[in-house]
Amino acid sequence: MYKKILTSLFLMSGWIFAHGQTFHFGAKADLNLYKVTGEGIKPGYTPGVQLGLFGGWDFNKKFGFQPELLYTQAYSTRDDDFSEKYVNDYNRDGSSHIKLNYVSIPLLLKYNINSRFTINVGPEYSFLFYSNESLLMYNRDAFKRNNLSVVGGVTVNVKPVHFYGRFVQGLTNINGIDDRYSWKTQQIQVGMGVDIR
Repeated sequence: MYKKILTSLFLMSGWIFAHGQTFHFGAKADLNLYKVTGEGIKPGYTPGVQLGLFGGWDFNKKFGFQPELLYTQAYSTRDDDFSEKYVNDYNRDGSSHIKLNYVSIPLLLKYNINSRFTINVGPEYSFLFYSNESLLMYNRDAFKRNNLSVVGGVTVNVKPVHFYGRFVQGLTNINGIDDRYSWKTQQIQVGMGVDIR
């Protein structure tokens, strides 16, 4: 399923690249407030960071396309009832603190309200390439590697600088333990990008 989704997204990117009129790229960084919702995980947002690169193609004055390649460092915490929810899997010697590192690829459509304000919406694929969590016995992974999300946000353009705020809602159940409880991610991002070209 993920291969089909990714193939479709990259084909769409290729079409947009071929039809885009002007191209620019830059670097960005943001404060990333991250939360995993679900049984056994402590509720509430925890701060992390996100760094990466973005590109942009403008079709006309109103519409464009903005793909990004991002490194995301996120944190979460095991809740006190984790041992009750996952009795047979719980690692009593494991740390309650969870660190998750992702490579994320948002593919965002741009709608320019005017020269100052832009709305960004689109899908995002994230791959978990590192985690230091030790929630389960026998070194089993508690989190699935793949996560598909939807992104929405607003950018304020003061070229060559862009200030933005976004909300990212995970669609994938990232609980890798079993199917009894669903874990989904949420992110609130506030950051800045700078045009390089």
